[in-house]
Parts: sequence; structure tokens; C-alpha cells
Amino acid sequence: MVRISLVICFIFCWICCFLAQAANLPIGSVAVKGTSLNQAALLRALGLKPGQSVAASDLQAAADRLIHTGLFASVNYRYDYSAAQHSYSVVFSVEEPTEFSAVRLDLGGIDEAALWAYLETHGPAYHQKAPPSVEAQDLYARTVEQYLSSIGRPMPVVLKSFSGSFREGAMSAVVIQAKNLPRVHTIAIHGVTRIPDGRIQQAQQSLAGIEYSRLTFPTALLASLSVDCEDLGLLRPKVEDVHVIVGSVQTVDLDATIDEGPVYHFGAIEVTDAPALDEKLNRTFDKLAGRVASMRDFMRLALSVDHDLEGRGLTVSRGYETELNEQQCTLSLHVHVRHKKT
Repeated sequence: MVRISLVICFIFCWICCFLAQAANLPIGSVAVKGTSLNQAALLRALGLKPGQSVAASDLQAAADRLIHTGLFASVNYRYDYSAAQHSYSVVFSVEEPTEFSAVRLDLGGIDEAALWAYLETHGPAYHQKAPPSVEAQDLYARTVEQYLSSIGRPMPVVLKSFSGSFREGAMSAVVIQAKNLPRVHTIAIHGVTRIPDGRIQQAQQSLAGIEYSRLTFPTALLASLSVDCEDLGLLRPKVEDVHVIVGSVQTVDLDATIDEGPVYHFGAIEVTDAPALDEKLNRTFDKLAGRVASMRDFMRLALSVDHDLEGRGLTVSRGYETELNEQQCTLSLHVHVRHKKT
């Protein structure tokens, strides 16, 4: 009987000791597993530090804070007591989401590499992408505002969601944009060889004073140039780069480079199954071959060849061949004489 009483007493004491420990858990270490996100940033989000003494309910509250960031699909935790260290090791196990939105920054002259480094260490944040949750994207926006304040350029930001033309792979895009976009002060335009100087000057004047957004500005720049690809012999000009030289909260100075894209060239001009062509038409072909042209010029030539051969009493059919590379688009004309008119 005495022995049973001693065992019961021992068990009771052990339970009391455990409950006392559970009510006051000295933390020796804290770790988050299942993610590559910055550990220091995650510990700040948890609100736990090694050396703290917390209750078990505090661990659940920390797990709740982590799941409410919107960064993870699930959060679980466990804690193990080390008698040697007289403390608990706490491990939070997280599961990352399977879907993300691409994140783009539209802040006018901000060093994006430095901003992403700040987001990833203070956010915490995934590199250039975010879970599609409102909580995660709001976390990114708040951290961006903290960074802007830290570099002496405080400004509110807004979140905008895009799809379609703003898609990257299978991901939609979320844009973190300055609430009040800066205005264009000056703009220099480079890389053009076929666009007349007068159009460039008009574009520089018309763009001064407009709001600068890196998302919409390239389209506005091309529109302001009034580029008529058909007349200039350009296949698909595009804005290659827009660099913010001087940026402030109110204005930006821009340095833009235009990629005029492939240029139309005449390639081979062949006439098959026809009588010998006269000297004049042969000279025309030789002169045009390889010359920079526009699609209008090409179609004009095709019609003139048709008329010339049909004027000789021939019936013709036309075929076109296009060869495209990074520098030029070669358009070849093939004219086949089917038969003589009767």
C-alpha cells in the first residue's frame, strides 16, 4: 500500500511539474521550416525570441500571426523540452502556396534591387512574386512604404492587379504603384535611325508633364512618335528601355531607347515561265533587290509587275515569301506566268 502511494505521489508531482513548465515555457530556439523565406523576418512576424518565457497559448497566437500574413497555405508547430538546456525548442512547420502572382514595382526612379532586398529581409517576401492573398499583398505594400520612408522618399502606394498583356507565364501580375505618380520633366530619345527628327521633337514636347508609369509609358511614347510602320519600312518598333535619370516624388527625367525592330527589305524578285524580260524591267528588279522598303512599296511593286506582264498579253499569279530575323524582314516576290491570253 505504501509503495502504491509513493508511485501516485510521484506521478502527481510530475504532472504538477509539467503543468508548471507548460504555463511558463522558456524558449531556447525558434525555427521556421518548410520555406526559404528569410528566417529573421519570419521571427519578427512570429513575435518570438530565444530567451523568452511564454505560455502555450502564446505559441498558438504566434502561429496565427504567421498564417495571417497570407504567405503560407498552412502553419503548424511543436515544442520539445531539453532537460540539459532547461528550455524548449519550438519549430513552426509551414506549407508554401502553389499559386503566385508576379509582382511589379512602378515607383519612378527607385532602386528596385535594393527595394527587393529590403522586402525579402523585412517583409518577409518571395522574390518578385506574392501569393494571391490580400493579406500577403498588403504586407508587401506596407513594407514598400517602410522602405521609401527609410530612404527619405515617403509616399503612399496602391496595389493594382493585371492579367492578359501583363501576364508572365501562368501568373497574373500585381503592381505596387505610387499613389501619386511623378510627372515627366524631360525625356531624351535614342536608338532611332528612320524616325524623322521632327517627330522625335514633337514627342518630347507632348510627353513633358504627363504622369510617368513604367507600365503605360512605352505605349504612350510610341503613340507620340506617330510611327507609321508602313511608310518607314519598320516591322515592329518597340521601346527597349526607359531609364529614370533623376527621380523625385514629383518629377522624373527620362532616357528612352527605341528598338526599331526588323526593317523591310526587298529580296529575290523572280518571274518564272515568262518570255525574256526587257532591259527596263530587269534594271528595275536589280535596283530594288535588297533595298529598304515599306510594305506599301512592296505591294506597289507587285502591282506594277502584274500590270507590265499583263500588258504583254500574259496571265500571271503572284506569291510572296517572308524571311524574318532580328535585323530585317526580307520580302520576296514570285510571279508565275500561267499562260498567254488568247
